[in-house]
Amino acid sequence: MISKLQYKNSEKGEFHHIAERNLEDTQALIKSYPWARERNGVPVQLTCPSVTLEHPAGSCLKIGPYFSSKFALYLLDRRNKVYVQIAGSLEEVCFCVANYVQQEGDLPAFEKYSFTIRPADHFRTKTFRYTTDTRAKLVFFTVPLISTPPFLSLLLLACFQTAGNMMLFASIMTIFLLSILWAPLLYLYFDYRKADGDSYLEISRGHDEFVYSSADQGKVYSKQEVIAIDSYGTSASRSPWFDCRIFVLTMKGGEQVRFTSLLISESTLIYKFPDQSVRFRKKYFPTTGSIT
Repeated sequence: MISKLQYKNSEKGEFHHIAERNLEDTQALIKSYPWARERNGVPVQLTCPSVTLEHPAGSCLKIGPYFSSKFALYLLDRRNKVYVQIAGSLEEVCFCVANYVQQEGDLPAFEKYSFTIRPADHFRTKTFRYTTDTRAKLVFFTVPLISTPPFLSLLLLACFQTAGNMMLFASIMTIFLLSILWAPLLYLYFDYRKADGDSYLEISRGHDEFVYSSADQGKVYSKQEVIAIDSYGTSASRSPWFDCRIFVLTMKGGEQVRFTSLLISESTLIYKFPDQSVRFRKKYFPTTGSIT
């Protein structure tokens, strides 16, 4: 049976010390977990400081903190339904874990948990790898994808209400204005894709090490070695390319790691470094060649 840990800084789907353990080792892991430190100031929820077990039968059991120094046991069954039971002590928790193993990953006495969207995400291990895949492209073009349909709807409405040359003129002007509006963003997309098209960034909030791999090489870095994080972009909030950023991570030895917001957004990158601040550097049109 696989067991793994989450801490205060862990993201949803981020786990530490993942390993196969027998029942005795799993119970010892639960007892040695720093509950007093990790439960302090955290809300009662599915992603929490916890010990999570993955049974070969397909279910999961997560032990997390509850009010009044108690423990919440969350069971994810084979149908991805969540059930919960409260335990008053670690001894009671270990007893439930033993039953969980003996009953082949099932604990029928648990009560149904409140509705949760994609509950398995709180129990299954996620790979935090960021690439320039289809999802990244959709995020990069979020603003035009949201704002363009209303323009086209107005154009279609005008076509029904206008005849002749006026309809043609309105169509041409709308297409022309949209082209001017989104041309800079499209330029930055191809510029960023050229820089990061073959790259990936593997990074999570709770782990110290992260990996950046470009077309040339991949390397493991430590967050403790990062002395500065700079984000280059425009400060004009109404700019169509406001979310376009170039990031420069400077290491203690002087090495720099560079990538763009096509690979990872600024808000996501900030979240990955809870103990460090990101310095904003003003650059009106942040192309990869403009950052020296």
